[in-house]
Amino acid sequence: MSYNQQKRRGRRNVWYRYLQTIPELVKYQLVTKIALVAVLYVLGKVSQWAIESAGRVAITSGDFMFLFTSWQGWLLIALGLAVLLVYIALELNTKIWYCSQIIQGESAPVSTATTWGSRQRAPRRP
Repeated sequence: MSYNQQKRRGRRNVWYRYLQTIPELVKYQLVTKIALVAVLYVLGKVSQWAIESAGRVAITSGDFMFLFTSWQGWLLIALGLAVLLVYIALELNTKIWYCSQIIQGESAPVSTATTWGSRQRAPRRP
């Protein structure tokens, strides 16, 4: 078998492994999106409570001083940072780790991916 034939066969194997993992990736996306929506819903309700407790209906670009001069504003800033961190942890870091595990052929269930996604490697199964 020539070098080019081996190279083409290797490419086919990579694509085949990738196509086999699509159902796992879809399941992963569903789980992480549900978790992200749940966290964002709770943080949204807390933000809404903070805005209403300040006697405001909404915050506009003209109210930016409100964010730095009241505890409600600081709470909103902290909640915004929390949303950003949760998004980065669930959506970006975990996706990179999970896809790497699948493409390398290692077993990586969705529950492990959402728990261990931001770490370098998950614990091995016995």
